[in-house]
Amino acid sequence: MHNFAYRLTLDEDDAKILVQDTYLKAFCFIESFQEGTNAKAWLFRRLKNSFINDFRKKSKEPSKVDYQEVESYYNSDDVDKSITTDFRVNTLKI
Repeated sequence: MHNFAYRLTLDEDDAKILVQDTYLKAFCFIESFQEGTNAKAWLFRRLKNSFINDFRKKSKEPSKVDYQEVESYYNSDDVDKSITTDFRVNTLKI
């Protein structure tokens, strides 16, 4: 399961979290497993669905801004002050 999770996530830590989440969900919803069916396929389907759901959730989140990075950029000497608008200054003048 870990190899499949790693192929989906391309990150070792994310793969471990995905496998752990899959086992937890499988334990919580064990009553939905039909006896006599393929348990391995059931677990892999849970893993794949968890990955897809997390991917969809993350793609709908707005992108995050690191304000420390933005502030350090504005305060650096590399910034062309004539091109870059510093909104902090404009709001203080109003």
